[in-house]
Amino acid sequence: MKRIDFEYYWTEDQPVNGKVYGVEEILEDADMGGIDHVVLIAGPIPNPNNSGLAEFVEDEPRLIGCCQINPLHGAPAVEELETAATVWGMPILKLMSVGCNYEIFGQAPLPVLDKARDLELVVNIHSGARHSTPAQIGLVAARYPELPIIMEHMGYRDGVSEALEVAKIFPNVHLGTNTVAEPLFIMRAVQEIGPEKICFASNGPGVPMDFAVESILRLELGEEAEGLVLGGNLARLLGID
Repeated sequence: MKRIDFEYYWTEDQPVNGKVYGVEEILEDADMGGIDHVVLIAGPIPNPNNSGLAEFVEDEPRLIGCCQINPLHGAPAVEELETAATVWGMPILKLMSVGCNYEIFGQAPLPVLDKARDLELVVNIHSGARHSTPAQIGLVAARYPELPIIMEHMGYRDGVSEALEVAKIFPNVHLGTNTVAEPLFIMRAVQEIGPEKICFASNGPGVPMDFAVESILRLELGEEAEGLVLGGNLARLLGID
């Protein structure tokens, strides 16, 4: 199975730990972790440069653009999402309500989520803080049962139990492994909801991909479960062979 990292931030020319991550550096990080494809996100900032990201990934088939949209921008945000999906080829919408200061379960993101549903996109939602707790993301999942939702961070450390309950209730909710405090939480998720609903991400470049992959491998989940978590599930959601 392919290995896919569903969340890695494009920092443009801003260094991370003293290093600027261009295409070469990102792919070097991916190779260290045995990652086939990297989903890059513009942000997390209130005014993400999605058009610049589209140009950045255009000539590299291993890089997949993810459109981060700020719903508070109104109709232009919806238009940008449509352009991202239909012109720039971005199959994932990222919603970062904490960074943009809106409630994920409120009215603000509805036009953007409506458009994501119409475009049959995957939606990546930040979790684990005010405006975007696992239960609040559950309200989004209930409103949009057709939308595949990845709850990144699976609620962070204090919200893991709540995230697991949400994933048990809503078939369209998947949990992301990025920056979960202890790998044993990932093991718990595999045991309680099954490996078919868990998706790998590093949250790079701040977290090296090989480090994040190793935290999964050391759980010794078994070849099939490991393959699903590290990329099989996301490949299925995105239609990647």
